[in-house]
Amino acid sequence: MISVIREISSQWRGSALLRLGVFVIALLLLLFAVDNLTALRSEKINDLQNHRLQNMRKKEIAKDSTLPERSKKLAEQRAAQEKRFFRAETTGLAQANIRTRLLTLLKTHSLPQGHLKIEPAVPVEALAGCYSITVNYYAVMQRSELFRLLEMLEKEPLLIVIDRFVFRENAEKNASLVCHFFCMIDK
Repeated sequence: MISVIREISSQWRGSALLRLGVFVIALLLLLFAVDNLTALRSEKINDLQNHRLQNMRKKEIAKDSTLPERSKKLAEQRAAQEKRFFRAETTGLAQANIRTRLLTLLKTHSLPQGHLKIEPAVPVEALAGCYSITVNYYAVMQRSELFRLLEMLEKEPLLIVIDRFVFRENAEKNASLVCHFFCMIDK
């Protein structure tokens, strides 16, 4: 072991290039360590600043005296909107309910029943338990009847989105309508 140390020591003293190489490697390692420490320090500073900002926001929200009023108003608005969804136990019952509602609406207002196609219910991702049911309606009718139907759908208390409607004046006047009904499925 002592002979190995003597040999290394003699090579160290005899070679200026070896000493320069070791010095350069040591300098690179030192620079690498300083760079990593600087990056770590800046990351810690950013984390600390983010934490302080979050605390400041929390304190501002806690000081906000209108927060309980705003949350109450928001809850009331949500409850009012949820009243516009009809409830059903299954998607099949929801589809049947919509078909019955629409046929009754058409019959009550002396509108042609035409062709009514109810699509399968599709879950609404943004609201758990909510489903969208698409209705395709086609009938031979006058333009005034189509507008009357649209007006009746807009007056419905349920949440209905009219996707599109088309009126064609060919040999026979016909109209098509696509709309979406929204319902809550109680499971």
